[in-house]
Parts: sequence; structure tokens; C-alpha cells
Amino acid sequence: MVWSAPPNVGELFSGQADTFPVVKDPCDTMPPGSTTTQTLDPKVQAQCTKQGVPMNSAFASVQQRALVGGNPGLQPEKGTVLTTGVVYEPLRGLDFTLDYWHVKIDEAITNLPFATILSQCYTGGQDKFCQDVIRDPVTFHIDHIVDIIQNVGSLTTSGLDFSAAYQYRNNMGTFRHAFEGTYLFQYNVDTGLVSPDTGKEQILHGRGFYDLGLNPTLKFNLFTTWAHPSGLGAGFNIRFVNGSQECDQNDCNTPPDDGRPNHGRLDIASYATGDLFVNYGLKTSQGLTRITVGVNNVVDVAPPIIYNGPALNADESAYDFMGRQVYLRLSQLF
Repeated sequence: MVWSAPPNVGELFSGQADTFPVVKDPCDTMPPGSTTTQTLDPKVQAQCTKQGVPMNSAFASVQQRALVGGNPGLQPEKGTVLTTGVVYEPLRGLDFTLDYWHVKIDEAITNLPFATILSQCYTGGQDKFCQDVIRDPVTFHIDHIVDIIQNVGSLTTSGLDFSAAYQYRNNMGTFRHAFEGTYLFQYNVDTGLVSPDTGKEQILHGRGFYDLGLNPTLKFNLFTTWAHPSGLGAGFNIRFVNGSQECDQNDCNTPPDDGRPNHGRLDIASYATGDLFVNYGLKTSQGLTRITVGVNNVVDVAPPIIYNGPALNADESAYDFMGRQVYLRLSQLF
């Protein structure tokens, strides 16, 4: 399927505003907590010098100001989508599904992570991204990063959605067991620029790397529910997100200069949480009244540390920040 979509009103005209992401200034030779200056990577130093930043500049930067919001200059994005799948039911109540999807979007409408803009400027040497880093002409610290919504060259992603479910009934009630997940084959952004190192088109690979945000190779849910004819029920759910890698300057796409393939790389731990609930439903002339008691994140798992994450060394887009939560819910269906 081929389609074209113009930017929506919010992408075009939503108000621009300041935000303050936790990202380090690549030209800062004295990170927070350090008492001595550090030598910058030669590529980074060259870009800092090009922007007029004096050698051995120390800003002790923790957060940067960034401009986010709509962009009236956006162009329509065009895409091609391929999907195919199968459903298999070998037994009554037992079914398997497998769906393959491949999506390519040209002139994709998005905004890149703040750290990616910095890494593509200072490590990747891309002047287009450097134009989005505005420095104070006197102090040379970062005044703000321009990260409004924009068109990028293209976005290509593909993967498999899969599931297995089994439902049956016996004298104890009705049981349903299900397993649902996604396996990611690729998540690539073609910036439309040429890499100064290779002379080829620059493609950023996001699968399993944090360069383009969190795009884990594998994630899944496993859950079981039980319902008794008396109205009593219970269930549990396990959610899993596979680990990834993040790199110095949020750039896992550029090999280290020292030849050590894992230098400057950190593993983002895999993450799994479990939820439990018990409920009771009572049918009356007014409908169905149901009371539920549950615990989310039963073992109080903390989100993994992501030093380039947007929310104080973590990422709220995929992980639970609330910790263990006990809740009581009353619902009424008429």
C-alpha cells in the first residue's frame, strides 16, 4: 500500500516552547561532579573549535535549553506499507498468529532525540545538525537546541508481531493464557546527508541502540486470567522489554576511534514487571457491579538506567516510574 499524508494541525502550528532535557554539552571538558578537565575526542574538538568554543572550556552542564513545537514549513510524508500474516487454529480455543510488517516513510515527520542532534553534529560532523545548536556568542555555552518537528530523509522499520492464546473451561471456571510480542528487524533513519567519514548516505540504525530512542529487539506480554461462574476472577500479567545499548555522545553508529568496539558503550538492562489482580462481579437489576483489587509491579522493579534518557537517566516511554502500586477499583455496567 502506498499513501501520502500531510502534516496535521498540531505538527504545523502547535506552539513552540522551551524544555530542559538532561543532555551534556559535547564541548564541556568538565562534566558535573568532576574536578579536572577531560580531553575531548579529536572529532568533537574539531567541531567545537569550528563553532568558536575555546579549548578546555568548562561549563559543568547538566541540562540544556531546547526549543520544541510545531513547524509551519513541514512537507507531506509519503509511505509504503507491506503487511502479511497467518492465523492457525489447530484446536478449539487454541490459536496462533504471525504478522510481518514493513514500513518505509519518506520525508518522515518527526523530531529526533536531543542527544542525537548533538551527536550528529559533534561526532558525526554534520553541519545541518550543528545549525540546530545555538551557542551564546560571549560564553559559548549552549543557549538552546532547536528540536522542532521536521522532515527527515526517510524512516524504515520492519518486524514480526506474534501471539499464542489458549482458552478452555472446566469445573473450576474459564481460563485464558496468552503470549503476545513483537520482534523488531530494523529501525533505520536515513538523514538524507552524506557521512563525511565514509562518503556514503548516512543511515542511523536504531534497533537495539538508544540513538533514536528506545527501540528494543524484543518485547512481549504474558498473561493469564481466570473467571469463575460465581463472579470471582483473578489474573496476572508479565511485561518484558529486551535490553539495548547506549553509547558515549548517544552515538552507537560511529565506531570508537581507538579500535575497541565496545569502548564507550553501556548495556541497558532488560526489564520485566509483573501485575496481579483479583476481582468479584455481582449481577443485579442495575447491571454488573465489579470490584477489583490489584498490585502493579509486584516486586517493585526500578527502570533501568539510561544516561542519555530524557527523564533523569531513564525513559518514561517504556518503563514504569511509579514502582509498586496497590489499587482498588469499583466499576458499574448498566
